[in-house]
Amino acid sequence: MRRAVEEEGFAWDGSRHGLTLSIGVVEAADQHDVSNLFCDLQAACNIAKEAGRNRVHCFDRAADDDRIGLQAIAARIDDIVERENLSLRVQQIAPAAPDSSELPHYELLLVMQNELLLQDFIAAAERYHRMTKVDRWVLTRIFSELERHPQLWTRCSSISINLSGSSLNDDRLLGFIESLFERYAVDPRNICFELTETAAVANLAKTADLVRHLQRAGCTFAIDDFGVGFSSFDYLKRLPVDYVKIDGSFVKEIERSPSDLAMVRSINEVAHALGRRTIAEYVETPSIRALLAEMGVDYVQGFGVQKPRGLGDWLSDEALLLCPS
Repeated sequence: MRRAVEEEGFAWDGSRHGLTLSIGVVEAADQHDVSNLFCDLQAACNIAKEAGRNRVHCFDRAADDDRIGLQAIAARIDDIVERENLSLRVQQIAPAAPDSSELPHYELLLVMQNELLLQDFIAAAERYHRMTKVDRWVLTRIFSELERHPQLWTRCSSISINLSGSSLNDDRLLGFIESLFERYAVDPRNICFELTETAAVANLAKTADLVRHLQRAGCTFAIDDFGVGFSSFDYLKRLPVDYVKIDGSFVKEIERSPSDLAMVRSINEVAHALGRRTIAEYVETPSIRALLAEMGVDYVQGFGVQKPRGLGDWLSDEALLLCPS
């Protein structure tokens, strides 16, 4: 498969473009937890990329866990969460058309306050079943802060919060989220939950039930990183999310890559046909934003729109809390 993709390439407008494939392989015979299987697959694929790309890596749990240091990190997860060695940032999700009068959305981002890389911390938390604890810390912290700053909604329409695959597989998640709405004065209409492709597909029926239940309460949902996982429009049809986030790996090169441009356009058109709104990630320049607006993408996010800000600084920003003129 890898050789076939490399030999085939991609032809567009008279020019030929090279393609390579990084493949992660996991033996599934002893896997009983689908979310763990996807976690191992992601790790294997990442190792294939880090080793130089255009190769196949067969996952070996003992060797690869040691290679990326997950066991050592996992032993520190509870202490990191309990000592709150995590912090939160926000990044704006703005209408693609700069002249829009619509209030922007904001995504909540998790940040490490020590020497660990966030991707390694999350990988260890997912592998060793501690990601649910991290998600609950994030949810409790942001609900508490939102209740303390009700003026925020004069400048912001909603906050997006990521939910991991571990949390989606937790039968207690719905009850926990409902308890937060009962405990804190937060309007469900101001909350958008983001789900990754792999997490949503791992248990599609269960995830769809969760989405529908919280949508009835007023929450909205987005499918994140669309285009790099299964990219099945069939599952998108069956999962009633409100937003589709087009993965930034396609967006950032659309001015130079005809294949990426075609991918972004096709995702946008099909998402709209299914009644979903679209958000393009990794928007780094005004020209990329203009191109996305021209093709009809609804919202944009990235350094070209706004760099992430610390949650505390953002909430205390007097200009943010003033009523719009």
